Amino acid sequence: MKNIVPILFALIFIISCSDDETDCCALGPETVAFSILNEQRENLLDPETENYILESEILFFYKNDDTLTPLSTKNYSINIEGPTKYFTIFPLSFINGKTYEVFVKLGDFEMDTIRFEYQTNSKQKITKVFINNELVFDKDTHDGDERIVNYIKA
Repeated sequence: MKNIVPILFALIFIISCSDDETDCCALGPETVAFSILNEQRENLLDPETENYILESEILFFYKNDDTLTPLSTKNYSINIEGPTKYFTIFPLSFINGKTYEVFVKLGDFEMDTIRFEYQTNSKQKITKVFINNELVFDKDTHDGDERIVNYIKA
């Protein structure tokens, strides 16, 4: 009888999985994705774009006692498959009313600072995102469900 509960949970999980590809990459309120574009608005993660950035050239750091520490691969993802190419950062911790900073090195470009502001209640919700102190996402003024920020690199 004890073994039936995990089996039921597994069965419910398998049944609830969707084959609809549009659901696979949905971004919830706890994430924002970043599409890296050049001045011509071409995606720099696309190998067909001149001077594109290799996945291995994208480095993520956080500050730990004033030292930049590499972010664990479980705290970000890089999607270079399919028509939309982007990266997503999953902040390490959420504390109500706090901010979280990540430092990003994209190929030969200078390092950038991405700052997340968030609130917590039943779920963590990113409310604002800044790149180098410039507001690039605000949930109160953002239209639609698309949570992809166009990140222009010149």
